[in-house]
Parts: sequence; C-alpha cells; structure tokens
Amino acid sequence: MRVAVIGAGIQGICAALELARRGCTVDLYEKDPAPISRASRWNEGKVHLGFVYARDETQKTAQMAQRGAFSFWELLGRWIDTHGLESALSEPFIYAVHRDSVLDVESVEAHLRRVVADARLTRDQAGGTYLGDREPFVVERLSQSELEQHLSADMVAGAFRTAERSIDPGVVADALTTAISAESRVELAVSSAVTAIEHLDNGQFRLRIADHEPVHDEYRVIVNASWEDRLRLDATSGLSTDRPRLFRYKLALHGKSPKSLGDLPSVTTVAGPFGDVVRFPNDGFYLSWYPSCMIGSSTDLSPPDFAASLNATRRASVLDETVSALQTLVPQLAAIDLDGSSITVDGGFIFTWGATDITDPSSELHQRSDIGVHSDRNYHSIDTGKYGMAPVFAVEVADRIIADPNLRE
Repeated sequence: MRVAVIGAGIQGICAALELARRGCTVDLYEKDPAPISRASRWNEGKVHLGFVYARDETQKTAQMAQRGAFSFWELLGRWIDTHGLESALSEPFIYAVHRDSVLDVESVEAHLRRVVADARLTRDQAGGTYLGDREPFVVERLSQSELEQHLSADMVAGAFRTAERSIDPGVVADALTTAISAESRVELAVSSAVTAIEHLDNGQFRLRIADHEPVHDEYRVIVNASWEDRLRLDATSGLSTDRPRLFRYKLALHGKSPKSLGDLPSVTTVAGPFGDVVRFPNDGFYLSWYPSCMIGSSTDLSPPDFAASLNATRRASVLDETVSALQTLVPQLAAIDLDGSSITVDGGFIFTWGATDITDPSSELHQRSDIGVHSDRNYHSIDTGKYGMAPVFAVEVADRIIADPNLRE
C-alpha cells in the first residue's frame, strides 16, 4: 500500500515510520527545507500528565494527556533508540500558583491530586511507563522555606513538586530525522508545500504542490499531519472545518549555559497567561513568558506567517522581556550567564478549538480533549493537540489504515 503523509513534524514522521514498519510505502511531504523545524522542535517538550489543565473540571483533557504520556516512551522506542534519551529528560516540574492565578492554591492542589488518582488508573489499565518510570505519582506541597528557596514569595502563593518532565525536543527531532532518512520505505520530499488535495473519480487522491505541476502519482490513502496547514487542506479535500478555532504563534528561548545551572528548578506557572522554566541536562534550558512570547494569533482557516515579520531586533526584545519577567518569578535565573549562553529564539504555531485566548476563563482552550485522528474513509487528518500525543496517534492512524478492508489488495 502506498500512502501520502503531509507534514514532517513529529506527528508526520512518527506516522510515516509506523506505516513503513507495517510494510507500507510512504511519500512524506514537507514544505520546509528540513523536517521537524517548527513547533515540534521549539516547544518545551513536556510530556503532559494533565496538571496544567486545571480549568477543565471534567478531567477529560488530563485523561487524554495520560493516554499519550503512558505510551510515549514505549512507542517512541519502535522508531528510535530511547536508551540514550534518558539524558535528555528535564528536571521534574514544580507547579507554581501565581498570585494572579484564576484559581486559588487549594483548587490547584485538588486538581493535581485528582490527576494523580486518574493517572494511577490509566497506568494500571493500559500498562506502560511514564518516560520509563512506573511510579510518576508525586504531588507534594512545598513548605514556605522550600518555596522561597526557588521562587518569589511575592509572586507565588503556593507551589507543588511533581514528577512531570519534559524531554529535549531538539534531541528527539534529531533522532527522528535520522530514522526517517534511514527508512527505505519512506521517500521524504522537502520544500514541497501541498496546496490542495484532489479527489479523483476512481476514489484516489492527487496532490498539488506549490510551484510544481500536480503530483501525478495517485494515492489510495492520505494522512494530513500538516499542523497549521491542516484545516486548509481538510477544506480542499471536502472535510468540514466550520468550527471556531485559534492559531497562536508562540516563541521561546532555547539555550545552553557555559556555567552550571546549579539547582535551577523546572517550573510551570498556573493558572493563567504566565510562563515556564525548563532545566535540561548539561545546563540546557527553555524559557517562555506568555505575554512576551505570544507574538500573534488568528482565527482564519489559514493563519498568517507570523514568523516572516521576525527580525533580530524583535527576537532580542522577546529575549529581554522574557528573562526579565521570569527572573522576578524564579530569582535563580539571575545566576545564568546570558551573555555567554548560546540562545535561540524560535517557535511555532499552537492550534486549538475555540476563538478566545487563554485569558478567557470560559475559553475552549482550557478543554483540549477533542483531538486525535479524524477519518473520512481513506482520508485521515490528525490534530495532535500536544507534543506527547504524537506517538499514540501515529499508531492509531496506522491501525485504521491497515485494518481497512477496502484497502487490501
């Protein structure tokens, strides 16, 4: 069976590798000159257990995140060697409740403990580990002295130690790029932006590529994993996209310090438009402050290219504002030698259903469970939702394709 996969981010590459593993021939189309060069590389790499979704009282978003979290490590091991990835795991996260949070400390604590209870059930029912750990069920409230050791008591009303971690997305991106390059059943076509998907009278598909003639090869199966282009391509293929949506373009700082970061914590600030500090091994770090790093948003079917307006001055401004804001929150950041550090300011799109931003307490952004593989016969569109969900959705789309009796020779 021959399959076209559109988009060579983490989702598209995982899907292509899984399909190849099952004997399919895959043409993988990527609009950029290289795979995994946008959101999949420049996010914080957090493999969510659901702690951040405190505004979803149904707990459905946390439960969905756990489905991905407890399969992430094992599924990733189908395509790359995970034994070397332990050294890419961040320090476990502290969840800090900002004094301007829309939820008080007690409400956040109750949510964190519900997440842990759900996570135990998910692990027991589905098996698997959390990044190789069978017992990632830690929620401990920091004492006031512990809080003041790591965080500003003027800014933080309470904080909790968890076992949630990030994995350095650049390390994963490089490993997956190597794997896809070595896979003989996958043909990677870079600098090939798919502009439309044509339905043919024989039930198959043909792709149109920007600045090229139509791809004359006919495909029986399409997997749309193109992220910010996904809805536009869904519309050209006939899928309904008539629903409020929001594309946000978010930058972050990815750096490596020439000096030890000491006991700098990994911190996620809740609940509202705040930010994250991630400490990776070998003195790597990730910094993001929402008000500075969110540089554009759109409710259009096809969002503008916000990255095109970025220049060195704008990136430097984002860097300075982000560091200044986070140093107020996490005073230990002041010890980082920023002048001597190598820092990249880059990012990508975040897609969510809903038309209002995270600052709206009733926004659909706070409920992120309606994600996954959406299929119309042999056309499959994947809304990854969060980074940690990509492997499980890659296997799910492969299951659907292989099990389809109409596609058997």
